[in-house]
Amino acid sequence: MTLLDEETPSPDPLAGTRVGSCEVVGSLLPGKPSALLAFKLDLTGNSETVLLHKLDDKSQPPPAAVADAEEAVGLKDSHLEKTFGIESSELGSFWVTEYVAGATLDEIRATGKERGMPMPMGFGLGAVADAALGLQQLHAKQNVKDPLRPRAHGLLRPQHIVATFGGSAKLLNPRYLKLPHSSTSADGEWMAGNAGYLSPESIRGEPVTPRSDVFSLAVLAHELLTNKVLFSGRNPRERADATLKGAQVPPSRLNFSLSPQVDEAIMKALSLDPIQRYANAGDFHRALRSAVGPYIWKEAQRAEYMERIFATRSRRTKELLVRMKEREAAAIAQAEAERQAAAQRAAEEAAARAAEEEAARVAAQRQADAAAKAAADAAAAAAKAAKAAKKAKPLPVALIAAAGGGAVLIVGILGFVLLGADPPPPPPDPKPIVTPPPVVAPAEVADAGADEADAGTEDGGTDVADAGEVPDAGPPKKKKKKNEVPLPPWLRK
Repeated sequence: MTLLDEETPSPDPLAGTRVGSCEVVGSLLPGKPSALLAFKLDLTGNSETVLLHKLDDKSQPPPAAVADAEEAVGLKDSHLEKTFGIESSELGSFWVTEYVAGATLDEIRATGKERGMPMPMGFGLGAVADAALGLQQLHAKQNVKDPLRPRAHGLLRPQHIVATFGGSAKLLNPRYLKLPHSSTSADGEWMAGNAGYLSPESIRGEPVTPRSDVFSLAVLAHELLTNKVLFSGRNPRERADATLKGAQVPPSRLNFSLSPQVDEAIMKALSLDPIQRYANAGDFHRALRSAVGPYIWKEAQRAEYMERIFATRSRRTKELLVRMKEREAAAIAQAEAERQAAAQRAAEEAAARAAEEEAARVAAQRQADAAAKAAADAAAAAAKAAKAAKKAKPLPVALIAAAGGGAVLIVGILGFVLLGADPPPPPPDPKPIVTPPPVVAPAEVADAGADEADAGTEDGGTDVADAGEVPDAGPPKKKKKKNEVPLPPWLRK
């Protein structure tokens, strides 16, 4: 019984919780939070109903799980469950897949047994054939971790094939589950549901291959054709031992309506030696379709059967889709309102920045105008000063020099009067320019000397008072040079 099988589900404490971009509706299995039904809201109108498979309680998923999820996202086929990646929150890390609206083959078989309605052979064979198509896409995909070894599913069982309400079937991706990896894994907890469907090499701990998946798919087909468990036992170990011994009973011995061609296809796929089996799911699908083609129900028949035995789940699934669309519309409206509010805030901030920039521009313009005016005033003042300097008359240099000398003399006299010291001597006269005497012959020099002696003697005895005689003019007076400064009368001797 799942959440969608309840007419009036009880409130779930996890309802409304957000895990990444997913909004939780509730636990798919009541009381078991390992699988959560949720809405993956996409604001572009591509929201989907998803399942959250819990990996661990850590907010950061293991690197190996992230690598597996990224690889699974690239697998896209109508017969394969879609994977969206890993989402994390305070609840832990979850592997996110689409919710395939329908029921697993295990659920269908159990529900039919309760109602006394065994699963129709044609219904089961159609589901197995669809699963083989999806499995072939998985086998054809290159193994990123080990390119030399083809990819394989490894855990094919009735719980991993879902018949949809539309009539088709999908193969679930088990990458979020623990895979068998050693010979001792048969004693593990996972073996409880997988024993009887694993290939012999998987039970022995050998690597699984596409041929291993073919064996598991053939076990399912055998049980659907005969309506009996192929490898039975009281516990997982006994079922594993029965698998290692191999199947000795062809399906036609338990179902007399089957042809030898069916026996040939099924028994080849159930060979204990992997080399004797079909190489991949595609080869097995073609052989099975050729052998049991007339028995397989069409999709419309399978859809009608699903609606009949899972009426409540079908109705609740439709209600869930309507509710998801409502939440999607509300989320889109909220996102649009937030976008408009953000746009309004951005516009207001842009207007404020524009106003600040305009104010700064105006202030800068004012400063530039003031600087230009100051420069113009300075230029006008300089021009005015230059014009005034041209009109002013310069003082004579001699007057300036005399004024300077008089100032020095006055300072000296004041020092003499006040301190009783000798006044400083006047500045020495500038040296006269000495003109070299003319060159005279020696005889002329002697005569000139004698004449000068006679003249001197006569002059020395002559009475100056004689008015009738004109005195000799004497030697020529020296001419004053223009640069000589006349002394004041009180300094003359």
